[in-house]
Formats: sequence, structure tokens, C-alpha cells
Amino acid sequence: MKNLTIVILLFFTFQIATAQNYKFGKISKDELKETTNSLYQEAHATVLYKNQNISYDYRFEEGFVQINEIHERIKIYDKEGFDWATVHVKLYNGSNSLNEKIVGIKANTYNLVKGKIKIDKLSKQEIFNEEENKYWRSKKFTMPNIKEGCIIEYKYKIETPFISIDDIDLQYTIPIKKLDLNVSIPEYFYFTKSLNPRAAYIPKLTDTKVNKTEQIKSREETGLVRTSISTSDVKYYENVTLANLSNIPPLKEERFVDNLDNYRTKLLWEYAMYKSPSGKVKNYSTNWKQVTETINKNGDFGPQMDKTNYFVEDINSLVNGISNPLKKAALIFEFVKAKVKWNGFIGYSIENGVRKAYREGVGNTADINLMLTSMLRYAGLNANPVLVSTKNNGIPLFPSTSGFNYVISLIETPEGTILLDASENYSSPNVLPKRALNWQGRIIRKDGSSNWINLLPKKASIDFKSINYKINEDLTISGKIRKRLTSHNALSYRKEFKNFNNKEHIEHLEKDNGEIIVSSLKIENEADISKPILMSYEFKLDNNIESIGDKLYLSPLLFFTYDDNPFKEETRDYPIDFVYPYLDKYMVNIMLPEGYEVEALPENINYKLPEDEGNYSYLIKKNGNYLQLSIVFNYTNSLVLSSRYQTFRAFFNSYIEKASEKIVLKKI
Repeated sequence: MKNLTIVILLFFTFQIATAQNYKFGKISKDELKETTNSLYQEAHATVLYKNQNISYDYRFEEGFVQINEIHERIKIYDKEGFDWATVHVKLYNGSNSLNEKIVGIKANTYNLVKGKIKIDKLSKQEIFNEEENKYWRSKKFTMPNIKEGCIIEYKYKIETPFISIDDIDLQYTIPIKKLDLNVSIPEYFYFTKSLNPRAAYIPKLTDTKVNKTEQIKSREETGLVRTSISTSDVKYYENVTLANLSNIPPLKEERFVDNLDNYRTKLLWEYAMYKSPSGKVKNYSTNWKQVTETINKNGDFGPQMDKTNYFVEDINSLVNGISNPLKKAALIFEFVKAKVKWNGFIGYSIENGVRKAYREGVGNTADINLMLTSMLRYAGLNANPVLVSTKNNGIPLFPSTSGFNYVISLIETPEGTILLDASENYSSPNVLPKRALNWQGRIIRKDGSSNWINLLPKKASIDFKSINYKINEDLTISGKIRKRLTSHNALSYRKEFKNFNNKEHIEHLEKDNGEIIVSSLKIENEADISKPILMSYEFKLDNNIESIGDKLYLSPLLFFTYDDNPFKEETRDYPIDFVYPYLDKYMVNIMLPEGYEVEALPENINYKLPEDEGNYSYLIKKNGNYLQLSIVFNYTNSLVLSSRYQTFRAFFNSYIEKASEKIVLKKI
């Protein structure tokens, strides 16, 4: 029995000695020696520990102030994990009484140098303020002396006058070994909470109640100018939510995902009700109709569209003598794009104000698109603003003003609706920038009514290629390619290559396309967004034909085949987001070389998806001394749900495999 007691004591002594110490600064050599995460060896970094503690501190003459304390310790394994050494904390920047502030920043970098732990502390000079817009600013710092194998650790506290709680992330794109969460809410504030229903990882949370006594100070008037301070104890309880989690898997990254944050495990909070100690109740739970009304009444939104005197003279001159409403709309749309440039900031609330933005020629998305809406209305069109949540902002699950962060304009006509975004220089009617193509938006009409509208494009963006070439005696290939891009394909092209000269365009076409020489490049309609992008060039290609004995093997699409199949996985967790429907089409004419005949051609196929979601056709035939090939790949949906992944994957794989099949020519 005595020996057993000694063994138990030794066991617990060993457990205490080897237990992880999560106190700030208590880094072990074993942590620094770690080279990979044993469970997720592909990880470039690991959160060794995260602690988040949210509570409410009662302060005299301020009331309850929310305190959000963060402590994180992160192991960085390699250079690809260096991004985790930069910390970005977003803070609301309203009036003095509605400012959020960050206090107590403390941060260290730890490296193992000659068997000893070297500590580099973050200095105040390495902490920067960044103004995002008039409502938001950021604290940003990058940890010092970052090296492969180092550990970074930081802690800070955010103090906010707002009762509402931001979403709490319980999952990152890197694994988390240990996470502790404590959210303590006074009984006066009622929240509804839920875990993100789109997440694959669902952790266990614990809810409990804790009694608390707070010493409350109050000011009493004792005369005309005299006041006295009295103190009393108030007893209440707190609703406490706890999470003590270990080995949280990383958020799986998949290609063609709209916004990975939509699938992150996080705790969502909606501030629903306040109940005072006297029992008086005030409801904060809302719906999208009320949210829309609140935004529209704000002076930084709705009233901005009532201001017209600053543009009246210019618009009258612009549309004078034009009766066609759509032509008026087109002229005003292009006028605004030329007159006011986007400053890179987004928002549904103005930053400079429409008058100032017009005068100075620069503004945020609200300055520009509220101005556009006002001008369209003035010209007699049925135009209204549309509130949007950008792809980066995600899809909101609760009605709130923060559910939107963008605004565009919409014209309603008997023939249908026209969506416009004048903040994007290369956009055109119903061709919005990708950032705005996030499911649905909320239109606010002039009478204050509102409803949802679909933002997703219905018309396919076309990428058409005409390829004509011949096989020369030396088995090189020479020919000409013509290309036509429409809608979003044209917008993307104009944005990506807006600053390219002819030489840079040619270098781009030649890059990673084998032994190709491009010449006689011509590009049309780069500036005229009402027309498709037209491109043509001549090319010469070497080493693209495989010669074995008396046979030649050739992929007819040359360098336009896929090198990498983006859908290799058997299963998929998240929907595929193509942003917009698309149509890829190839028309290929191949002049056969003298002395050769066709021995084998790929089989013709016509593959259709159920419910007219898409189709793929491959048609090839010999016509005299030519081979003629037509390939059409058409997908009518911009979103592929994960439940449809297997069907789509087979469809897409067939397209890739078929496009890579070879023609066999035999020497006569």
C-alpha cells in the first residue's frame, strides 16, 4: 500500500511537472523544439493556446462596459506560417462616447538560440494605427524577429461601450491545441446564441449561472449645485458560457469557395432584450425590414439621395434632348464613373458626403452609388439603392445593420431590373464586380418599402476561342487564335491587364504554355465596356507533337487543356462558387500535314446534366484535308452545392479528360 501511494504521488508530480503552463511568458523548450503538429503535419503553424474572456464591468457614470480579453500563443513551423505573426484588431471609431479602445498590448517572440530561450518584446513603436474609414480604425502590429520554429505570444484587452457581442471564432485555418472561452453576461442583457450551422466541426459548450455582487455608485442632488455620491451593493447573476476545447481541427481550405469564413466554427450572438432591475423590458431583437428602415433614415444614407442641387446643371446638360430612359441611364452611369473615383473603401454609409465627393472627385462606394441613384431619379428613372453584404463580409445569419457593408443602385423597368455599381470602372449594366455578387441584396424604394432581390447573374459569361493551325513538315505548329470575352470575363480581363503594354501581354500569353512564340497581337475594345474584349494573335509552337514510329499524337486544343484538375477530392464539404454562369466554346480547324492520314479520332459525346444545369459537347470530324473540332462547356449555375458535388465532379472530369485526348495520325 505504501509503495502504491509513492507511485501515485510520483505520477501526479510528473503530471504537474509536464503539464502545459499557459501563463503569459511561460514557454517551454519542448514547444520551441516542435517541428510539426503531430495530428496535422501539413500545418504551417499551430495555435498552442487561445484564451478569450468576455465580461461586463460596471463603471460609475458609464454603466456596463464590455471587456474582451484575448491571449494567444502560436507556434510557427515554416515561412508559410509567417502571416500569423501579423495581428490586426478592428475597432469602432464613432463619437467620443462610442469609441472602442484597445489597452494592455503585450507581445513577445520566442526563439531557441544555442539551447536557451531568447525573448524579443514588441515595442510601442511597432504598433500602428490604420484608419479604414470614418467609422472604423485598426491596431496593427507584426511580431519582431520571426523565424522558422519560433513562438509568438500576445495579449490585449478591448473595451467597448456596446453591449452586443461580435461573433467568436472557435476555429482557424490552422489547428488549435487548446482553447478556453468564458463569456459572462449580466442577467439584464438577454442574448440568443447559436453555433454556425454551416460549420462541419461542432464543439461542446457549457452554460451555467454565477451569482455576483456589484458595488454601484450613484449621484444624488442635495441642493442647487451640490451633489453627493452614494454607494450600494447590487446582487445579480451572470449567464456564463464556457468552452474548454482541445485539438480543434483546422478549417479545411477548398478551391472555389465564396468565403471560407461562412463555414468556420463560430459562436453567433444576437442581443435580443434588456430587462432593467425594476423589470422594465426593451426589445432589441429585430427583422430585416426594421434594419432596412433604420439604415434608410440615417443621415449618411437616405437623405443623401435627396440632395440634387450640386449636379442639376451638369445632368441637365448631359441628357438634354434624350428621351430614351435607358440611354439616359447609360450616360449618367458612365458620367459618375468618370467624375468620381473610388477610394478603395466600402460601406453603405457615405464617407465624404455626396456633395464633397462630387466636388473633389473621390469617394467610397456609398458616396458614389447613392449619388448615382439620386441622379437617375432626377432624370426620371425608377432607381433605388440596394444594400449588399460583400463576399468578404459573408452571409449574415441574424438581422443587423452590420449584416450589410455595401450599396449599389438598381433601375426597375417594364422589361426587368438593371443593377449598377459605378465604383467599379470596368463594370457595366448587370455586370457587377465579384465583391458584390453575394446571393441577394435588399432594395430600398423611395417610399421606404424594401424587399430582397437576387444578385446572382443569370446570363452566362462567354469565353470563345477560334483556333486555326497547321502542322508543318518539321512537326512545328503555326496558326492564329481569335478570342472573345463577354460580361464578367471581360470585366476580369480589363481589371487584370489594364496596365499591360503589348510586350507584357505577349509575355503573359507565352508564359507556361510550352515552346510558343506569339506575334501580331491585337486587342480591341479594352476601353469600350459596352463591347466584348476581342483578341487575336499568331503563334508558332514547337515540341507539342509526339512522334512514335510512323505515327503522330496530338492534343487538338494544344496549350488550352487543363494541367491540373481542381476537383480531385472524392468528397467536398463546401459549395463550389463559380461567381457567375459561364460558357466556354472552342472552334478548332487543323490542316493535316502532307503524307499523313487520320488513324484515330476521339469519340464524339454530348453530356448533359440533370435539370438543365449544364452540358458539354465534343464533336470532331474530318473534312477534306482538315480536322474540324467544336467543344462547348456550359454551366448555367454559379453555385454547386456540396450535395451535387459527385455529379458535377464526374461532369467536369469528363470535360478535362476529353479535352486532353489525342488525335492519331499515321504516315501514308
